[in-house]
Amino acid sequence: MGLDLGTMLTQGKELATYRIGLLEEELKTRRALMDANLNGINYDQTVMKSIILLRGEDLWDKYRLRLEESILNLETEKRREVSSYFRDVMWLNREMRQSQVEAKEEDQKAGWLQ
Repeated sequence: MGLDLGTMLTQGKELATYRIGLLEEELKTRRALMDANLNGINYDQTVMKSIILLRGEDLWDKYRLRLEESILNLETEKRREVSSYFRDVMWLNREMRQSQVEAKEEDQKAGWLQ
């Protein structure tokens, strides 16, 4: 009950194409996650800056210093999120390139049968 070569090549191409589709979805999902995280951080920073403005910009006390420190910590968190996104995308793009090479190889193999 073996498969003929044409069927095997077709399945190989389908598998590579399916993998490419999954990787594209993962890239979109990771981008959406980064955007959501950055939007949340930006919102938190805006709230803290608004509190500072409502209290008066000239008022410097322990509470103001904690708010300023929190704003700076959120900036650090944003940089970490962008770095993490970059690492994830680099890995996914490497996998995507490998899958595209596999799909191209399957196309070439199928061309040999014709």
